[in-house]
Amino acid sequence: MNQVVVKQERPVAVPDIRVLKIATCSSISGRSTLTYHLGISPDSDIKLRVFTNSGGGFFSREWISLKAIQQIMEKRTAANPVVSSSFGTLFAGKSVNTTGFILAVLKHLGLVKPINGKPRCYEAADLS
Repeated sequence: MNQVVVKQERPVAVPDIRVLKIATCSSISGRSTLTYHLGISPDSDIKLRVFTNSGGGFFSREWISLKAIQQIMEKRTAANPVVSSSFGTLFAGKSVNTTGFILAVLKHLGLVKPINGKPRCYEAADLS
């Protein structure tokens, strides 16, 4: 009888992220309600993630650093505005819904605002 050897990968260590806020917002399309979390890592890195979607579409619950999001938004201009696909590099190999949901969360938090006359286009909000 042949033996089957199952090789188990070591679990990936996930840093403890303390949830600071749980809130809800509409998706960009307005067809579903998202629940999202804002959290902080042990090294004081602020992170966010989409946790639930009332619409049932696939998405990633992965925590994303606000610093990484900010770096992407800083590269955007009026000619190259923030759109949902702008965040694609943060979720490589994940559902495309995730990027749109992250944009909805950023809009709800006031970190992006719509550009007049350009549907589905956003710019970073002036937080000063």
